[in-house]
Amino acid sequence: MANLLDGMDKVYSKLVPELGRADMPVENKATCLTCAMAPKPGADPEKPVAFTARARCCTYNPLLTNHVVGRILRRNDRGAALMRARIEQGGGLSANGVGPTAEWNDHYRKQASVLFGRSDELRCPYWADEPHACTIWRDRNAVCRTWFCKHEEGGRGRSLWMEAHDAIDRIDKTVAVYCVTLGDPPSEHARPGQWVGWYRWCAERVDLFDAYDLERVRTREVLEAVERLEKVVTRRGPLPEVVVPSLLEWYPRDGAMLATGYSAYDMDALPADLFVLLARLDGKRPWREALGSEPGLDEALVQRMWARGMLAEPDEAFREGSTAVAFRDGPWSGVPEFQEQILTSLTASFSPKD
Repeated sequence: MANLLDGMDKVYSKLVPELGRADMPVENKATCLTCAMAPKPGADPEKPVAFTARARCCTYNPLLTNHVVGRILRRNDRGAALMRARIEQGGGLSANGVGPTAEWNDHYRKQASVLFGRSDELRCPYWADEPHACTIWRDRNAVCRTWFCKHEEGGRGRSLWMEAHDAIDRIDKTVAVYCVTLGDPPSEHARPGQWVGWYRWCAERVDLFDAYDLERVRTREVLEAVERLEKVVTRRGPLPEVVVPSLLEWYPRDGAMLATGYSAYDMDALPADLFVLLARLDGKRPWREALGSEPGLDEALVQRMWARGMLAEPDEAFREGSTAVAFRDGPWSGVPEFQEQILTSLTASFSPKD
């Protein structure tokens, strides 16, 4: 497990030391130095989804709060130079920080579903050919710090990191607003040098936070966001005796079944007769009884699918003993021959026995 505060500026540990108690999974599958989403040799370019090595998840323009921008600027490295260039460009500048221009936002909103991970058009303005392809890695925002293409704990891991995102984002924005109340930010049409001076002042003021300042920024919203994160951490429990399927997308490939419970970016290769098992998980029968004798359908598979979020506890909407397996729709769920396989498995499993 990882400490969420590792690698973060000291203001976070001073302001909300509770963040250090959140045991965060180490996402070994989401490798940034060598993009985990880059296509493998000979791979189908559409299944699963693939990124390009020069775009990847860096097809995003972060909103950076004033004190974070100030920390970047005073490093006097390549990231600082790119930040100054971004400020010189104008647009998206405010007392609270630096974000994308209105034109960039409009283009992203229209094209992200097609170009995300694949096009240099949407690449981050702080991207460079260096480790992580990121010149502001030490000061990246909540999105860049908590977004992963793949999660060791599947959907459960993603939920945990989403709560971490909300906590960090709330802290950053609360501190930014507090800086505005203390300082004298430039006017909307200020010169680039004035913006640079303002952002640096914010970073330096945050460095000087004392007990009074910390109390002012430990707001109810900040503490509630951290509390939500702690609750998600404690909800991670062991595999229950009764589970039901919770698949998002799936398709057959090379004699196996590629499936995921939460994201098309993170597919698992599972036994081809997977649905023989899933059809038996009716919300009533314990999974140990549902295993049967088919090769590859064993406890290790069930544990793996539970950990990866492809199995869930029965909820109120799942009728006990029903044949209505709880699949979620996905773009690859309509393959006719695959639907036939699902129906065959379900029918065979729930038909009256002689």
